[in-house]
Amino acid sequence: MGEGTRIQGFVEHWGWIYVVYQMAEFFNESRDEQYSKSIYEFYNDLSFMKDKGRYDMETLEKQMLENKRG
Repeated sequence: MGEGTRIQGFVEHWGWIYVVYQMAEFFNESRDEQYSKSIYEFYNDLSFMKDKGRYDMETLEKQMLENKRG
């Protein structure tokens, strides 16, 4: 079984539980706190977390390119 297949299988199996786990870790809150949020607050926090991840990856890639150039 390939790496991509394992990852896809994990996400399909655990789905929202994994998302809630990630958000609890990211915001340093409990899973119960995630479940008690309004749907608007939950999706807003989820959008922020995803955008921050993209921003951090782009920043890291930019720094790596600048370090390569020397």
